[in-house]
Amino acid sequence: MDSVSHLKLTKENDFGAYQISANINYLTPATFQNRNLLVAFRAINNGKQAKHGYEKRYADGPLLSYIVLDEIHCISNWGHDFRPEYLMLSKFLKKFLDQTTFLGFTATANYTIVSDIQKQLDIKQDKIFSPILFEKANISYNFIELETPKERIKRAKEIATELIRRNQRTIIFTKNDDYFILVSDAIGDEAALFVSDYPLGYQSFDDGKCKVLVASEDLGVGINLPNVQNVIHFGLPISKSEYLQEIGRAGRAEEAVTSYVLYLNADGNAPAGLLKRTTDGGKYIRMTM
Repeated sequence: MDSVSHLKLTKENDFGAYQISANINYLTPATFQNRNLLVAFRAINNGKQAKHGYEKRYADGPLLSYIVLDEIHCISNWGHDFRPEYLMLSKFLKKFLDQTTFLGFTATANYTIVSDIQKQLDIKQDKIFSPILFEKANISYNFIELETPKERIKRAKEIATELIRRNQRTIIFTKNDDYFILVSDAIGDEAALFVSDYPLGYQSFDDGKCKVLVASEDLGVGINLPNVQNVIHFGLPISKSEYLQEIGRAGRAEEAVTSYVLYLNADGNAPAGLLKRTTDGGKYIRMTM
C-alpha cells in the first residue's frame, strides 16, 4: 500500500502532465470526467504510456489489472442518482478501459437496477454474485405508528433517552433539515449532528463523547463504526433497499441491533396497490445474484 495515488481534480491540477505510475489509483467519477486523465487511462488501456503528447508502448495488453467500482448501483439510470457523474461511468469505461476486468460492489441494488447495470456494462448473468445472505439474526424490528409530528418528536426523545440511560449508542436518520434540527434539539447534549461542513459531530460520536448521532439519509450511509446498537428512522424509509443499507450502519461488529421506525398515520404512506400479496408470477423473472 505504499504505492497509492489519490487523484483529485482541482484548479491547480488538471492532469495535463500526469503520469500514471502508482499500483493503486483512487478517484471519483467526477474526477474521471477530466479529458487529460481520460487520455492517460486510454493509453494504459492499450499497453502504452502517454508523455508530452506521444505514446510509448510497454506491453501488448492493458497495463491495468482491474477497475474496482464501489457503490456500482449509482451507475444505473433507474435510481440512486447520487451524482450525475456516475451515470457517465458506463460510457467512459466501455470507451477508454474496454480491455480491463471490472469488479463492481453494491449492497443495495434491486432487480431493476441490477438488470440496468448488466445492460450498460454488458455483464453476463454468471458474472453476478451474492455471497452474503440478507437474513440478519442479530436485528430486532419495531415499527411505531404515531398520529402527529409532535408525538413523533416526543417518542424519538423518549426512545433515545432510554437508550442513553442504557449506555447504548444510536444513529437517527432524518429526511430533511427541519427534522434534523428538531430531533437533535429534543434529545439535547447527548446528540451530535452529522453534517458535511461540520465534521466535529461525527468525531464526537466516534470518540464516545455523545451517545446519539443524528444524520441525514445521504450522509448517514457513510458511517462505519463498531459498537452501534440502535438505529431510529424518523419517518418511513424510501425503499427496502435504503432501509437495509441504513440499518446496516449498526451492528458492524455483529452486535445485537434494534431498529425503530417512527412514522405518521397518514394517507399515502403506503398505497394499497403496493401491499397486495398476490401478483402474476409469470410477469417476473427471478434472478440469482
